[in-house]
Amino acid sequence: MVFLSKTAMSPDGVDEILAKQLVSKCKIEDVRDLAKIAHRCLHKSPKKRPSIDEVT
Repeated sequence: MVFLSKTAMSPDGVDEILAKQLVSKCKIEDVRDLAKIAHRCLHKSPKKRPSIDEVT
């Protein structure tokens, strides 16, 4: 089991899910935007999910 210090984690958790090989190849803000959209897509209420126009 691996434990991470809370001070080492980003507030939104993106740093923990981003593959280390991609860190130098993409903008972290783009990854955060993608993660926000993905999170909205998982909402229980279909009305609160983004439209296909927002996703593409």
